[in-house]
Amino acid sequence: MQLIDQAPSVWQGRDDGRGAKRFFQAVQVLEYQQLSQQYDIALTGFCSDEGVKRNLGRPGAFDGPKVLRQALASFSVHNEFNIADLGDIQCQDDNLELAQAKLAALSEQLALKNILSIALGGGHEIAWGHGQGLFKAAFEQGKK
Repeated sequence: MQLIDQAPSVWQGRDDGRGAKRFFQAVQVLEYQQLSQQYDIALTGFCSDEGVKRNLGRPGAFDGPKVLRQALASFSVHNEFNIADLGDIQCQDDNLELAQAKLAALSEQLALKNILSIALGGGHEIAWGHGQGLFKAAFEQGKK
């Protein structure tokens, strides 16, 4: 399953030593194919201004995932989590529906693997794709 258009490179920060751990130290940048059950959480960026444009809003949501990663990088981590960053899904050629379908497929697969899916974005349109995938996974798991 090839869903991700680019991998982030913002996971860096200060190493405090003395056993303290920062968020950037807990994150592994991976492609989906590399993801294993050892990961508790998977981050995915959703880069899109298309929903904002369609609603006559102010563009800027496209950069949301990068800005969120930069803000998270220096946070302290107090629990042992294995966090994967799967990169970004980008809305290309104004095709919001395709980008949302990619996000839905990814969030469904993560949920079926019992990996917490966290989508990083800017605009409200992230909720539709992410929610569709989680709903479908819950439906599939309920049939078993």
